[in-house]
Amino acid sequence: MSIRCNIKVVDHFQEPIWFYRHNDGNPEVMKPFLNKFLKRIEEGELRPCAKQSSGWLIIMGYEEYKQYQPDWKVGSIEPTAGEQGDIAYLYIVDVSNHTLEVIRK
Repeated sequence: MSIRCNIKVVDHFQEPIWFYRHNDGNPEVMKPFLNKFLKRIEEGELRPCAKQSSGWLIIMGYEEYKQYQPDWKVGSIEPTAGEQGDIAYLYIVDVSNHTLEVIRK
């Protein structure tokens, strides 16, 4: 069974940006993945703004998959409109405070 999760990217200025991952959503995989994203923000490579930095999660998900399937998905991370009903974990990434919160659903 796939371990699904949502990623909610927040900052102090705007509405959250939501992403979905269909499999490998467990903390052992997601915490290192999301900490790489936060490190890029901390180091100034990406701006601490949800709208301006969140798209990089999709690129990171593509790089993780190392393949492109134009008739299906770009990679492991996809945008979504909000929290899905079938997730095991919710990850809240605060790009303003450089924090990661893990919530078991």
